[in-house]
Amino acid sequence: MALGQTTPNGKVLSGIEAFSDHEGYLVHLRGEGVDLKVCSMHRFHLDYNKSHCRDTFLKKLSELANH
Repeated sequence: MALGQTTPNGKVLSGIEAFSDHEGYLVHLRGEGVDLKVCSMHRFHLDYNKSHCRDTFLKKLSELANH
């Protein structure tokens, strides 16, 4: 997480905020009306209200991963 601007919770880059709990077992990524929680045991939960918000979020996340 060297890139991005520091927030009270973690860092934000390209409109996606990333932060984790104290122990690092739960990672949150949120933005564009979407909240992605990645848990330790290869589980995740994706919350969103509108499919276009989900699609925009996942596109941005893909772009960041390929950065």
